[in-house]
This record gives sequence, C-alpha cells and structure tokens, in this order.
Amino acid sequence: SQGQIDIAVELKGRAFKVFGFDDGFSLWSDSSWPGMMAKQGALTDLMVTASELKGEVERRQVEKELPSTFSTSVVGSPTFLEWEEKTEKKSQEELFEVRQYMFGEQDPHFQRPGCLFFGGYGEGYYTAVSIFAKAAAELKTKMSFAFVAHPGPFNTSRERSIFDLHGAQVKVLNRSKESTAVFAKVANVTASQGSTCGPQSL
Repeated sequence: SQGQIDIAVELKGRAFKVFGFDDGFSLWSDSSWPGMMAKQGALTDLMVTASELKGEVERRQVEKELPSTFSTSVVGSPTFLEWEEKTEKKSQEELFEVRQYMFGEQDPHFQRPGCLFFGGYGEGYYTAVSIFAKAAAELKTKMSFAFVAHPGPFNTSRERSIFDLHGAQVKVLNRSKESTAVFAKVANVTASQGSTCGPQSL
C-alpha cells in the first residue's frame, strides 16, 4: 500500500537500509510494488531475477525516469530452486501416481497429452478460466485437462461451475495433495493467468 511506501521512505530518510525484491519474469514495470517503491525513492537496494531487468532499471536511472539513489543486483529466483528441489525428491513411481491422480479418470492408459492450468487472480482471471474451459471442451478427445488454484483461493466452486457450464472435463486438483511444482512436472502442457507458475514450469 502507499502507507508501506511512506514508511519505507521515512526509514530510508533515517539511514535505514530498505530492500526491494522484484520476483517477476516480465520486463520492469513502474506499476509493480518494487517499481512504485523505486520511483518514489523508498529503496536503498533493489534485487531482481534477471540481468535484463537490472539493465532496464539502470537505463531508466540514467534517463532520470528513476532516482539513482539505489543500487540494483541480480539474485535469480529462489522459487526456481524450490521447484527443482521439490520435483527431484520424487521417484518415477511417485510421479506416475501423481499423473494418474491428475489425468487418469479422463485417460486411464495415458494415450493423450495432459494440460494443467494454474489459477491466478486479478482482472481477466475468470475470463481466462472460461477460455480454458471452452478449449478443454473442444479438445476433450485429444487432451486431458486439470486445474489447480495457484496462487488463488482454495475455494474453487466458481471455477467448477465454469467448467460445468462449458461441458469441460477438468480435474480440479487438491492443493494440499501435492505442490504445484510436482503437478507441473507431470503435465505435458501448462497454461496460466496472473501466475509466475507459468514461466516457472518451463
């Protein structure tokens, strides 16, 4: 919130170190929380996931679009390491059981590719779910489909009603059964809206 930014500016003014971390994979955005904090002079240090982001931030500093009162460093993505760790712990047999849970009802012999949709949030989310449901209904003889609410809410009743409306056979996954990383590992195709799980699954 703006209140948090105001507190960060005050702390920086009192010689505190104020760190920001942009965990996104897209290009730099002034409307992201790290972007707004940087623009309003609230940071002493900014950490980003990739050298391209660092270059973009430093270019904006040179062109006076951002204050030059903070330094930027590339720290990578801790989430990538976490996903790798979770999936490497699973045996082939365990991964097969997860795939069976996800797609076994639609395709018991695993003759079709399986597509996993990651739930998201924000503007356009339910429109994206509807588009996914229509595609799942049209392709139900060629692919199998599953959905996991990530990072969205555990209550998936609205998504279920959208799938039913379009006649889509989509397995709604239990988030407490496995991590999203493991679900992504056994899917052939992933899709997402408003979730960094999409690029992470690559």
